[in-house]
Amino acid sequence: MRAGPAVVLFVAIAGCVSKGPPSAPATAAAHDASPPFVVVQPDPEPAATQDELAVGGFLFANMCAKCHGRAGPGVRGIAISRSDYAGIRETITRGTIVYGGNMPSMSGILSPDQIDDVTKYILASQRG
Repeated sequence: MRAGPAVVLFVAIAGCVSKGPPSAPATAAAHDASPPFVVVQPDPEPAATQDELAVGGFLFANMCAKCHGRAGPGVRGIAISRSDYAGIRETITRGTIVYGGNMPSMSGILSPDQIDDVTKYILASQRG
């Protein structure tokens, strides 16, 4: 059975009727609500030991410098421009091919500890 226009109109009007006192305007409720975003601070950069820097330097010289240069300015590859621990580590781990770059992922070549060592070495090198 098909409902006529009068039935549809009645149902629509009945859904709009509220019971109880009128509520406060939506703008007042918005002022009482918490902010719609949360500021997340990055994890602090882990401290590097001399051994980690030595291993990272060795790995960088043997695996990264042929494209990035000895100090990271870029030779065949792009200059190292990231200066935060998480960003550098992610780039080494994932590579840049997925973003249209030409650096392969190092996750299958270097261990997570070696990636950390290279990351710490790059950051130490950037700081001088």
